[in-house]
Amino acid sequence: MNILFFSTVPEPWGGSEELWGKTAVLLKSRGHRIAAIPFAKELNHPRQKELWREGVEFPPFPLKSLSLWTSAYRRGLVPLLSQRPLFSLAWTLLGLKPDLAVISQGCNWDGAWIAEELFKNSIPYILLSHKATESSWPSDSLLPTIRLAHREALASLFVSTRTLELTQFQFSLSLPQGGVFRNPIRTDSLEPLAWPLGDEFRMASIGRFNLMEKGQDRLLCSLAGSRWRERRFHLSLYGDGIHKETLREMVARSGDPRITIEGFQGDLEEIWSKNHLLLLPSRSEGLPLTLLEAFWYGRPAVVTDVGGNYELVEEGKTGFLSPSAELFGEALERAWEARQSWPNLGEEAARRVRRFQPPHPERDLADLIERQAAL
Repeated sequence: MNILFFSTVPEPWGGSEELWGKTAVLLKSRGHRIAAIPFAKELNHPRQKELWREGVEFPPFPLKSLSLWTSAYRRGLVPLLSQRPLFSLAWTLLGLKPDLAVISQGCNWDGAWIAEELFKNSIPYILLSHKATESSWPSDSLLPTIRLAHREALASLFVSTRTLELTQFQFSLSLPQGGVFRNPIRTDSLEPLAWPLGDEFRMASIGRFNLMEKGQDRLLCSLAGSRWRERRFHLSLYGDGIHKETLREMVARSGDPRITIEGFQGDLEEIWSKNHLLLLPSRSEGLPLTLLEAFWYGRPAVVTDVGGNYELVEEGKTGFLSPSAELFGEALERAWEARQSWPNLGEEAARRVRRFQPPHPERDLADLIERQAAL
C-alpha cells in the first residue's frame, strides 16, 4: 500500500512528530511505500534524515509556501493568499496515488484544508490532532471545512481525552470515530533513574522556546520574587525555537546565575540524571511528551492544568497543578514547600505513567492504518 503522511507543525521536529514518524518507519518495515510531507521550512533535522535513511520518501514540495499557508489559515487569511499550495498538493496526490493519508496537525484544525483536498480527490485519511485550546478559535468561515475534516476522517484521533472533548465542543461535533492515541516515549529505559544527589534543588523546563504556548516568561517572573532570592535552586531551560533570543535576554536581564539556558538536548537520561523536577508553565498543550518522559524517569512535575496534564498530575501525589500560566508561581511555591517529598512523588509518578502509557503507540497506529486501508 501507498501511505502518505502530512505534518502541519512548522518546527523541524518536536514531541508531536514522534508518533507519525515512528509509525511511518514501522509501516515501511512492513513493506508499504511511505511518503511524508512535513510543513517545516527545512528538512535538515536528524530525525528527518533518519526517516529518509529508513526509506521514507519526501516528495518535492514548496515547504515555505506551505508553512505560510498554514499560518495564514489559522488566522483566517486564506482567501488573501495564492492558491499555489492547493495546486501543488493536488499534483502531488495524483503523482503519489496514496491508498490512505494521515494528517498529523499541530492543533485541532490547522490541517483541515488538507483533509478537504483529500476528500475532493476521494483519498481516505486519518486525522491526528495534538492540541486543542480555548485561546484559539477559528472564524465562522472556516467551520464548514473543519467539520468536514473531522467528520469524513476514517478516524479522528487525539493525544488526550480533554483535546477530544474540547474539539467536539468548539466545533459542535459528535465524533463516534474519535479516539485517543498517546505519543511514544523516546526512551528504551525500563526503570526510573536514580535520584540525583546534592544539596541543590535542580529544576528543568523542557520545550519549544515559544512563549505564547510554553509560557517560559511566566516561569521567569515567578522566580524573580523576593522569596526565591536566598533559595538553593538551579533552573535549566532546555529547547530551541522562535523566542530563543528573547529568552536569552530575559535571563541575562534577571542577572540570576542560578538560571541557565542549555539549548536543545536530545539525551533525556543526561537531563534527568541531574534534575529533580519538571516545570511546564504552558498556556496550551495536548499531552506533552516531556511530561510523560519526566514521569517515566521518576521525576515529579509542576504543570498548568491545560490539555491532558491533569490525567497524569495529581496535586501533592505526582506533582502540582496550576490553573493557569499566570498563577504558576503559586503552584511552584507549593512544590518548594514540599521539596523534601519530591523523591516520593517521583516514585509515584513513575508507577502512574507505566499504568497510563501503552507500550507501543506507533504499533497500535500502524495496525489501525493497515486495517482502514484494507477496507
